[in-house]
Amino acid sequence: RPTLVGHTLDTWQTFGLLDFAAERIVVLNLWDPVDKARDGAKKVQAMKSLLHRYGFAVTVAPAKFKIGSAMNELVRLSPTELILFLERDFVLVEPEAEMRTQ
Repeated sequence: RPTLVGHTLDTWQTFGLLDFAAERIVVLNLWDPVDKARDGAKKVQAMKSLLHRYGFAVTVAPAKFKIGSAMNELVRLSPTELILFLERDFVLVEPEAEMRTQ
């Protein structure tokens, strides 16, 4: 679904959210057995290429994992103390001024 991710990244970039990040890391969890057998390598390469255009370092999971494991891996990879997890299930509810002060 690179198109959906591309639209999301465009939005984050347009509204300045990506500018807050000193480092951008993504762990791809693209291990659907059907996709992997059919055209998984092409999908992974397309997603990595898209993410690289927005300045993300990309790690591909060696096996399927749950979101908690992905967060643990991202924390392990991050050199900073402050981390903003961006995932379409998460919504920022604070007003813009509050977000900027934090």
